[in-house]
Amino acid sequence: PDLPEGLLVGALSLEHLLLLGQLDFEFIDLWPTMLRIWPRAARHIEEDREHHRIMSRLKDDSDLWQKGTQAEDLLLPEGPRLKRAEALIVAWGKEVVGEPAVQYVHESRAKIRNRMRKRRMVVSAAILVLLAAIGSGASFSFRSYVEQQEAEKEAELEKARSLAIRGIDKLVRGD
Repeated sequence: PDLPEGLLVGALSLEHLLLLGQLDFEFIDLWPTMLRIWPRAARHIEEDREHHRIMSRLKDDSDLWQKGTQAEDLLLPEGPRLKRAEALIVAWGKEVVGEPAVQYVHESRAKIRNRMRKRRMVVSAAILVLLAAIGSGASFSFRSYVEQQEAEKEAELEKARSLAIRGIDKLVRGD
């Protein structure tokens, strides 16, 4: 592999790994080491296989989004794909995943947050309208109740006045 310093070049032959440095080189007997390390390396490769698949798909989606003038409909939807992409960034780090893919995942999550915020606002507005309707209905019902009570009191008062006037009339007439 090519290191940033450019000091190490690996060449694999049938039985040896040749390491080249600045001015010196060294042969390392490779097969015993590979046989000892291979089961562990195979296990790591198998464990990373899913991450590599996710990374490949994420890169393809991110590239398509970048080329598509970053259209919102190309962002990841809420669900397992977005969760796996976020887990990949956490597992491998932003540097390995790459800034374009990280930005793509970030924008996808932001779109979902905005949609959820709008949904909460609509639900909150609907609840407020419902509470206002209930409050208005309760107010109307209470007003009707009070008016009915006042009408009944007025009727009783009128009945009492009428009885009082008849009683006074009877007294005056001497009945």
